[in-house]
Amino acid sequence: MLKQLVRTLLSVVFILVIGITQSGLITNVEAQESNLESEIKTTIERVQQTTDLDEKQQKNTLNKLEDAQDMLATAKEQQRLTLDYEARAASASQKVIAIRQSNQALQEQEVQIDKSQSSDKLENQLLLQRAEQKNRLAQLSDKQSEQTVLSLRANKIAEQLSAARADETAINQAIAKKPADNISLDARADYLEKQANAQKLTATIKALESEIATIPARQSLVEAELSQLRTQSTFYDKQIALLQSYLADNRESEVQKTVELSSAVLA
Repeated sequence: MLKQLVRTLLSVVFILVIGITQSGLITNVEAQESNLESEIKTTIERVQQTTDLDEKQQKNTLNKLEDAQDMLATAKEQQRLTLDYEARAASASQKVIAIRQSNQALQEQEVQIDKSQSSDKLENQLLLQRAEQKNRLAQLSDKQSEQTVLSLRANKIAEQLSAARADETAINQAIAKKPADNISLDARADYLEKQANAQKLTATIKALESEIATIPARQSLVEAELSQLRTQSTFYDKQIALLQSYLADNRESEVQKTVELSSAVLA
């Protein structure tokens, strides 16, 4: 348990360092995106107003610029994912500690029945606990699936990172040389599309790097949640068994009293 907690805390520290570093990078990227968005918008207006392109050329050029806008939208979504991964991982250690404290308290709690309640209320309580236990077992199955997905995800991210980095290198080489100011609108649209793609790839890589860095903290949280569900399941199994036994004894006692009362009346 101590080793898991240390691992979680170290993961969070590492994530915070990445977050602080990337926050400055994201701000810089956002400024670049704003400039690129403005240039794309201006170029779209020029294409729509020009008479130098026929209808087909105009449509193809506008398609490139619209694709560029979509790529920038994807880049923003990837930036949001990066921040989301960091925030979730940063809060994971506190959640793990709270869950373990809750687990410890439940493990030390004695299974009891409030015998002052009527049999009807206890019957309802039994039905409710059975339903909750069924739901708890479903949650346990879901968490086990999530644990498996997280384990497999790390390998998948490594593959995606490799492909994205290769694409990023290629596209950066393609836009390394800035075009002349007097190039055609179609050539400018082609260059802007490549710039937008480069920013999308950069944002995607940062999101993947953030995701893979946060997996240990997220795994620790899932493990803690699994432990909590198992502890609750064990506790409420005992609670249900105790209620069933108590209610069965009550019913038997009531039957015995009814038999005795009937015998007394007949005597």
